[in-house]
Parts: sequence; C-alpha cells; structure tokens
Amino acid sequence: MKYKIGLILPDSNYFKRFGKDYKTVVEAGLQKSGFDNYEIVIEPGGYNNQMKIMAEKVQSLIVKEQVDAIIAPFNPAFLIDIAPLLVSNDVILLLTYMGEDIIHEDCQSEFAFVNTFDLVKSAWLQGQEAGLVYGKAGVHLGSVHDVGYGTSKAFTQGFESRGGQITFATLTHKDSRTESPASQINEALQEKADFIFGFYSGKEGISFAETWYETKGDKTPFIPSYMMQGDDIMEACGSKMIGQKTIGCWDRDGESEANLELKTFFEKNLGKRPHPYGLLAYETAELLGKALLKADSSLPEVVKSALTKVSISGPRGEVSFDPETRLTTTTDYEFEIVEEGGKIIRKKLREVEVPEKYYEDLAWGIKNLIKTGWTNPYLIG
Repeated sequence: MKYKIGLILPDSNYFKRFGKDYKTVVEAGLQKSGFDNYEIVIEPGGYNNQMKIMAEKVQSLIVKEQVDAIIAPFNPAFLIDIAPLLVSNDVILLLTYMGEDIIHEDCQSEFAFVNTFDLVKSAWLQGQEAGLVYGKAGVHLGSVHDVGYGTSKAFTQGFESRGGQITFATLTHKDSRTESPASQINEALQEKADFIFGFYSGKEGISFAETWYETKGDKTPFIPSYMMQGDDIMEACGSKMIGQKTIGCWDRDGESEANLELKTFFEKNLGKRPHPYGLLAYETAELLGKALLKADSSLPEVVKSALTKVSISGPRGEVSFDPETRLTTTTDYEFEIVEEGGKIIRKKLREVEVPEKYYEDLAWGIKNLIKTGWTNPYLIG
C-alpha cells in the first residue's frame, strides 16, 4: 500500500509564484531519498491567513483523502487548533517555514515537524553583530509587509544583548510596494546613528535599494536583512548593493555539489533559480523519504521516531530534526555582496557563532511570544 502524502498549496502573496513548484520539488526530494512507494494528493489552501480555512484543509486531507502525512507551508501558530486533528487521526504534519516568528510552546505537537529557515535566529545574530561592529545607537526601517513578524523584535534583542538601543524606527511603503522611501531615509540619516537596519524583500526591497543608492551625501552604514539579498533584488540592484553584509543560513551562490545540483534541477525543470520555499520542500521530502525507508513501516509512531534519526546533506549542509523540538537546526553565515569574476555574488565570509544569550532569549520567547493577529506566513522567496 502506498504512503499517501497531502500537500496544501496556498494562494497567498508571493507564494502564487511558487505553488506549482511545490509538488515538483517534493517529488524530487522523495526520489532523492530513494523512497518511491508514495502517492501525492493536493489541497488548494486559498489565502492562508485564516486558521479556520487551514483547519478545514487539514481535515479534508485526513477525512476525504485518508493521508498518512501532510506537507504544507503555513505558520505554526495554527497548530493550536490543528494539533488535535493530527493527534486524534495519527497524521504527521511537516511544515516548511521561514522561521519569521518564535514557535510558542502551545503551538507544538508530537505529530508536527518543522523544517525552518530560522529567520528569527539570523535576525538576532545580525542585531548582535551590529552592536559589536558598528556601535550602540541604531535605526530600524522596514516595509509594512515585512516588519509584522518576530524578526524585528529578534534583531532588537540581539542588538540590546550588546548594550545597543534602537533610537528611531519607522515604516516605509505604507501605500504602495513601489513608493519612494526617500523621506524616511532622510529622517533616519538625520538621527546620526551608528547604523541603519533595513527589513525588506521583494518589490519593497528593490525600491529601498535603489533609493538608498541614489541618496546623496554622507550615509550611515546600512545593514540589510537576509531576504533583502534575494534573487529578485540582486538581479535588479546587485551592483548598487556592493559591500552590504547580512546573516543567513543558505549560501545561495555557493559552489557545493548539493547547491549546484539543486540549481540545475530548478533551471531544467522549472525554468528558474531555487528559492527558499522550494529548498525547504525539497529537504523536507527527502527527510520524510529517508525516514520511511528507515522505518520500513507506515505506522505513525515508527515514522515519527525515524524522522528524528535521519539526516540529509543538502545545499544548507547537514539537516535533521531535533529529537526534542522536532525543528531542524540551522548554521548561520555572514555574507557580503561583492563583484568577483565579472559577477555580483553573495560571498560567504564566515560561520557565525551562536552565543548562549540567544538561547536564553529563545527560551523566554517560546513561553511568552504567541503569534496572534497576522498569521499569514512570510511567503517570500
């Protein structure tokens, strides 16, 4: 009997561009693992900011399709309502998640495994780095669509861990994704802070990068968030961003065998470069496939146990689910935009060490920072 896997594909924001990719890369990850006794069924997710909708989609896959496992990109905050469905039906849920918010202890389940980009950790480490390298007074800028997540708080916590203080913060792109942030940039520059941190992605990132480049006079050092070095922004503005440094867990321009293999697969089968959600889906499916081979069984308890005992070596290096948290662990690196060999690339400079203070802040967040309100995931590539 084939192992039945349900996919929930949302129609939210940027994910419209990636929805068709998701099934293709999940199948590729399963094939990479060597597991081939599976069947995939798809449930359109609609606009997945509403917990009620997501709960109905999960229930539909469980009741109508009789799935053994579900792979989906949505915010773990939904697990408050969805976890009982998983437990009562013995269905495993594997989430692909950018890690833009800390996962509260009430949003965890023994049946839920989360493959994360851990943007919260990357942002915390950036804040710490800012306090170490630039100084103790910082400015925080961000677009409306980017700052509604836990990464902004994480950056501030990391900065404060080094005695820093955000002296000025403001929003840009409140009315349009392409409106000029010139007035807010000039306001920020008047602060005479030690640095300006910008939390941007997509069209807002392009708009900010171009406006920052065109701003005349002495400029405060600028620190971009990891997603501001996304492919779309690099293609539009890479030459205008040389020297900017960030921290993240994926060396997109790296020359490792696994990275080049993924790049070739995406270009050949999807006609585009790899994106984070595609990478997460690929890794998740390979981990599930390896676990099913190890388990040699479709029994939920056996598969759950196997998921904590397998690992893969992929574009981000070694990836595995932590046996206690059921989250993947990531390694962060510092990247700088440079010109090398006639190309503009995101060059990996070094691995960033994670201090004990981060884990203290994380433990506090797990108990105190429950996600409410805007629960649409950070569906950005």
